[in-house]
Amino acid sequence: MRPEKRTRQWWGIWHGTGGGLVASRPQPFEREQVLHESIERGAAMLALPGQPTGVMLGREVQLGNGYADLITIEAETGRPMVIEVKLASNADRRPVFTQTLGYAPG
Repeated sequence: MRPEKRTRQWWGIWHGTGGGLVASRPQPFEREQVLHESIERGAAMLALPGQPTGVMLGREVQLGNGYADLITIEAETGRPMVIEVKLASNADRRPVFTQTLGYAPG
């Protein structure tokens, strides 16, 4: 039995220079609003399973007892998606999970 041939995949954001392509270094967002705007303009940047096409419905939408950062629907299925954005400087993820659960009715 022959071993499976593996190919190397390169993921990232690249930019062109006079000498070819160069990997861009990650840059943190200083303000959540800038990240919201980036997602609104290019929701495909989100690493979602199956890479669904999202249609943006609104920003800071009231849901349950709070406001969701962004609301989209999957164009193919009509399934709603709630996007809650947090900066890397917000190290504690537990309140985000609790905040998202608060959007559910009931």
